[in-house]
Amino acid sequence: MTFDEALDEIDRLAVSGIGGAVFTPNVDHMVNLARLPAFRAAYSRASLALVDGQALLWASRLLGTGLPEKISGSDLVPKVLERAGQRGL
Repeated sequence: MTFDEALDEIDRLAVSGIGGAVFTPNVDHMVNLARLPAFRAAYSRASLALVDGQALLWASRLLGTGLPEKISGSDLVPKVLERAGQRGL
């Protein structure tokens, strides 16, 4: 998923009233997913899990998944808030 696609999906979830949780996993999250059942349970309910770590992006390419780009929470949140403000959400 690209940055713009992520923004569009978050818009869709917000406007539809569905809402949801967006996770931006990094290497630390991967370690916690392997070790902590509660962390895995939270991720299993995520509406979106994007990639917020260059190492994960590289790993996806090595494994043949080839995720399109890194989408960090710190880059995503300001744009989500900007769009929400424009829509009066």
